[in-house]
Amino acid sequence: MVELIVQLPAEADIIVAHAWYSEQHEPLGQQFASALNHTINRVQTNPDQFPSVGGGVQRALVARFPYAVYFVKRADRVYVVAVLHLHRDPSIWQDRARHS
Repeated sequence: MVELIVQLPAEADIIVAHAWYSEQHEPLGQQFASALNHTINRVQTNPDQFPSVGGGVQRALVARFPYAVYFVKRADRVYVVAVLHLHRDPSIWQDRARHS
């Protein structure tokens, strides 16, 4: 298992997404948090199972939700650079990855 570091912009992404789902329907916010935690645990356990999306960034899809965890693996650490809706502009995670 590698060390996993969620960078501040990715933390903000998570807060915003969770708040949005909670506003729609409270159990939905809890379900999103659970699905996201499961995805992050999979990334931490075996980051190599996820495909590369370019520039050294890998993507893990969140089950049941149109979100992905974008991360960079360096040695024995994984840096989560973004947690974004799949229809967001990819330049967001690309810019963050370049600066991580």
